[in-house]
Amino acid sequence: MKDTFIDSPPLNLSSDIFRLYQFCILNNSSEEINTGIMVEDGCFEFMFNKEKNIKLQIRNEKPISLPTCFSLGNLPTPYKFITPKTLTQFSVKVQPWVSRFFFPDNEFFTDLTKCKDLDFNELHRNIFSTNSFQEMITFFEEAFIKIKMPHISEYAVSKSICERIYNSNGNLKITELMDQFPYSRQKLNSLFIEQTKNSIKEFAIHVRVRAIIRFKIQNPKESLTAIGLEFGYFDQSHFIKDIKKATGMSPSKFFSQENLFDEQLKLGN
Repeated sequence: MKDTFIDSPPLNLSSDIFRLYQFCILNNSSEEINTGIMVEDGCFEFMFNKEKNIKLQIRNEKPISLPTCFSLGNLPTPYKFITPKTLTQFSVKVQPWVSRFFFPDNEFFTDLTKCKDLDFNELHRNIFSTNSFQEMITFFEEAFIKIKMPHISEYAVSKSICERIYNSNGNLKITELMDQFPYSRQKLNSLFIEQTKNSIKEFAIHVRVRAIIRFKIQNPKESLTAIGLEFGYFDQSHFIKDIKKATGMSPSKFFSQENLFDEQLKLGN
């Protein structure tokens, strides 16, 4: 069986709430797949795995065994997954500006099998009872449509900031936002952290680094020096520092890896 990747923006629920639905089936000839370093994107995700023996390794710490449904977001970097021979996964990215609504605690990992507000175990069974990506989405949306979602007035500021960061591929400074919002720099950043669980600078780096990865994948012969300049890094040490913070290694070493976890799951964000 070939590797399978399918993704889709939200169909029924507001795109202000959910960013992306994704389904993938990965196959490997070895007994375990070491995904290689994953690059944080600043979004929290609901994740449903068919296989039971998935592990998460943060930095050089002992791997954590993951349940079949869980949430992840804003993980310490670098991190990677260790999966069995086959990985079958359905995941839903949450828009960064509603992170606090779904994940009020400061934990980067939540075991959803123990959640009391929604029966994620039943949702997991429903999702993997079908091979239809559309039906998986329907099961998810039918479960979440019962939850009272936040009103746009609760996240309008952070949404606007996120969109500007996305549109600039992360090449945006907080000083460029000061004329748009009636807040001090400190207040604006504090509000953004409260709603997204990232500082404006941290989120911009997440977006910028993933945009760089996308560009490098599409332009494999482009030099790293040229790519740095393309994304506004006029100081190469700054470029190297941001890549190293996100991946734990230098740009040249990171991009020389053969396994970028199937191109960072097609960079679905």
